[in-house]
Amino acid sequence: PVWSLYIQDGREGILLDDESPASFASGIRRLIALGPAAGRAMGVAARQRAKSAFDYRAHIEPIRHFILDADREINFPS
Repeated sequence: PVWSLYIQDGREGILLDDESPASFASGIRRLIALGPAAGRAMGVAARQRAKSAFDYRAHIEPIRHFILDADREINFPS
């Protein structure tokens, strides 16, 4: 699933096999089995992941370099 690109199963969240009620129930059982402390730690890890993966400020320089490199490749007249 595409979510596995953003979430490490069991560390930053619980990934489901599909969208079925059975899969959802299985995920809830896994979450409950972790216990409160591990659940909170997963929430902290998820927040850190979201801040690093989706904060636009973390991507400004790589995007800027990409655009400048593309501009050089295209070689538009000034």
